[in-house]
Amino acid sequence: MTPWLIYVAEAWWGWMAPMSLQFAALVVIAAIADRLLSRWTWPEVPLLLWLLVMVKLLVPPVMHSPVSVVHLAPAGALAVANASADDPTWIVPVFVAWLIGMALFAVAALCRYRRLTREWSAGAECSLEPELMRLAASAAQRMGLKRLPLIQVRSGAAGPGVVGFLRPVVVLPEELVSCARPEQVEHVLLHELAHVRRGDPMTSLACLVLQLLYWFHPLVWVARRRLATCVEVCCDRRVALLLEGSAPAYRRTLLELARALVHRPALGRIGFVHRHSQLLARLEWLERPFTHRSVVHKTVTVSLLVVMLVCCLPLAPASFQPPRVSLPESPEGCLRLRYAVFSALAQEEVNGERFVASSVQSDQIHVNGG
Repeated sequence: MTPWLIYVAEAWWGWMAPMSLQFAALVVIAAIADRLLSRWTWPEVPLLLWLLVMVKLLVPPVMHSPVSVVHLAPAGALAVANASADDPTWIVPVFVAWLIGMALFAVAALCRYRRLTREWSAGAECSLEPELMRLAASAAQRMGLKRLPLIQVRSGAAGPGVVGFLRPVVVLPEELVSCARPEQVEHVLLHELAHVRRGDPMTSLACLVLQLLYWFHPLVWVARRRLATCVEVCCDRRVALLLEGSAPAYRRTLLELARALVHRPALGRIGFVHRHSQLLARLEWLERPFTHRSVVHKTVTVSLLVVMLVCCLPLAPASFQPPRVSLPESPEGCLRLRYAVFSALAQEEVNGERFVASSVQSDQIHVNGG
C-alpha cells in the first residue's frame, strides 16, 4: 500500500474522529439552548447559534479553552484513542469510502440543483408589467438594497424563489403574478428580497459544502435543516417589521400560497414555502409580537456569541493529543530516485557546513595557541 496514501488517511482520521465527537456534543448543547431560548428571544439568536454550530466544522479539533464546557463532562468523554498507532492500513479503506461517498453526494447535489433550476426556468419568460416593476422597486428600497436584482416572471415555474448564488435572480410564477392580489405579490417580493439582502444563497452554499464534507454524520444534516428553518423565520421577521401593522396580512399570505404547494416536494433551500414542519415553525413565530432591535437584543446576541466562541467551540480536552502522523521515509516508484538525490544533496550540504565550521574552529585554536 502506498505510504503517502496511508499518511493522508491518517491525517484525515486525526481530524474526522475527534471532530465527529465534538460536533455531536455541540449539537446537543445547541439543541438544549435553542429549546430554552426560542420561547422568549428573537429568531436571530437561534440563527446565530446554529451558524456557530456549522462553523465548528472548520475549527481544528485540537483547540481547547480553560473555560470550555468540556471540563463539565467526565474525564476522557471526548478523547479519541490513537487508533492509527498499531496498524494504520485499516484507515485507508475508510478514507477511500469517504471520498467515494463525498463524490456521489456532490454529483447528487449538482443534479438536484440543475433540476430545480430547470423547474424554475423551464417555462417561457413573461414580460414584466409596470405595476410589478413598481412593486419590486419599492420592495427593494424598503429592504435596503442598493440595486434591484433581476426579476423574472416565468410560466410554469415551481414557485417563487431565489435562483443563483453570486448573482441571485428572483423568479416569480406567472400564476402568482396574474391571480394573486398586489398585496400578496408585494409580500412575496419582500420575502425573496430579504434572502438577497441577507446573503442567504451564499450561506446555503457554504453549508452545503460542509454537509458534503461530513456527509456521513447525521447530525450535520440535522443542524443544516434547523439552520434553514431559522433563516426563513428571520426573513419573515424582517418582512413583518417592515410591514408593521400589516404583519397579520403577511401571515395570511403565507397560508394562502402554501395551500397550493402543501402537497408538492420541497422547492430547494431558498424559496417561499418549504417543508410542512418548517411552515408550521414560521407560522408560530409570526404569531408573536415583533419589536425592533433594542440594546437588550444586541447585548444578548453579543453575549451568546462570546459564550459560544469561548466555551463551546473549543471542545478538546487539555490533555488531548491528535494521532501522530509520520511522513513515509522511503517513497516508492519514480519518486525513489529523486528522494535519494535530494537526500544526498542535503547530507552533502550538512557535511560541508560541518567541515567549514570545524576548519574555522581549528584555525581559531591554532591562532590562540600560537
